[in-house]
Amino acid sequence: MLDFAVTHDGPVAIRYPNAHAPEFENIPREDVVYGRSQEIIQGENIAIVSVGAMMDKALAVVNKLQEAGHSPSLYNARFVKPLDMGLLEKLTGYNYVFTIEDATGPGGYNAYINPTYAFAFPDTFIESGTREELFKRYRLDATAIAEKIKSLL
Repeated sequence: MLDFAVTHDGPVAIRYPNAHAPEFENIPREDVVYGRSQEIIQGENIAIVSVGAMMDKALAVVNKLQEAGHSPSLYNARFVKPLDMGLLEKLTGYNYVFTIEDATGPGGYNAYINPTYAFAFPDTFIESGTREELFKRYRLDATAIAEKIKSLL
């Protein structure tokens, strides 16, 4: 994204967590195309859209769902705006669409795509804590997300 940002002809804002950024060996490196999401895993019936720095959680959720016999697709929403209309069109072909983002739910990415369920922080004061403590407290850790998705299917 930094390579994209320095070559893009216009303003760019990059959100990043105050934490170590994991390397994802199984995710193919692709050129960043303005306004386009990245398809990580092709599945059926279930789509999971990872927003921001949630890919590690999203991959763990996909693994847990696969272990339970499901075949979810996984998308990396590289851009919140402009909205990837091609991704929106793809999502209409799924019975279930879930978003996972490290922002508040109201007004977040999920507000633009109307998912089956949005995993995000509540619209309230978020106490201090490490990222992992906050994810656990607000049930945004991979185990809690996977369990909630299984209960909704």
